[in-house]
Amino acid sequence: MPTIKNRITFQASDEVKDALEECADNREQSVSALIVGILREYLIKEGYIENPKKRMVTATRYKT
Repeated sequence: MPTIKNRITFQASDEVKDALEECADNREQSVSALIVGILREYLIKEGYIENPKKRMVTATRYKT
């Protein structure tokens, strides 16, 4: 079954749009994937969401 993802729209200057497209192209990923990755890293750093790697380590450590 496919994962349902939310759609978010925002406005950006031509400069930001062009930079995002260039960065995404250099990383061989979509602009959407790039933005989600950047936002995820920020939200983990600021404590708004839990780092999935930390969660996996904790789950593995206490597995019986």
